Amino acid sequence: ETIDGSPSWSPDGKHIAFTSDRESSFEIYVMDADGENVRRLTETRLANYNPVWSPDGKQIAFTSGSGTISDDGDTDIYVMNADGSELRLLLDTKGAEDSSLAWSPDGKWMYFSVNTGNGYHIWRQRFPNGVPEQVTTGATDVAGNALQFQVSYFTTGFSTDTSGPTLRLTNPQNGDAGIGRNVKV
Repeated sequence: ETIDGSPSWSPDGKHIAFTSDRESSFEIYVMDADGENVRRLTETRLANYNPVWSPDGKQIAFTSGSGTISDDGDTDIYVMNADGSELRLLLDTKGAEDSSLAWSPDGKWMYFSVNTGNGYHIWRQRFPNGVPEQVTTGATDVAGNALQFQVSYFTTGFSTDTSGPTLRLTNPQNGDAGIGRNVKV
């Protein structure tokens, strides 16, 4: 049975990038918004997932690793042109697990969630050649982060503990969780 997932709309609304195992390994595909004209963009034979369009629609970033989508193994971040050309490694996390990706609205930063063994934290890197820097710090019980920009803060995920589900908001510039921190859902 084919698994399609991780849909991501292009900024102009004309295309959808997604992950699929329709030709054995998980690869990145693009199709027209009406579901027609499906094209495979990657052919790495690794598990490629979480495609995210750049704000100008010219590039797609995604995570890639040697396992399946549910593995907790080493994953890296790649970027390519929206037609699949010029695939290049953006970030090798050397044994850490990357999950969600998000471009800043101006396209100058790439934000990503990384688990280096002490829980997930948000990192950012100036695009395309900056040095990765950690944005959030401290103890975390977050099982992963789903990054999505929301005006001046972005949702960094949710966790559950003895007090119930918690939504966490983070300022992408300085890691401040200030307003909205641990909003109950």
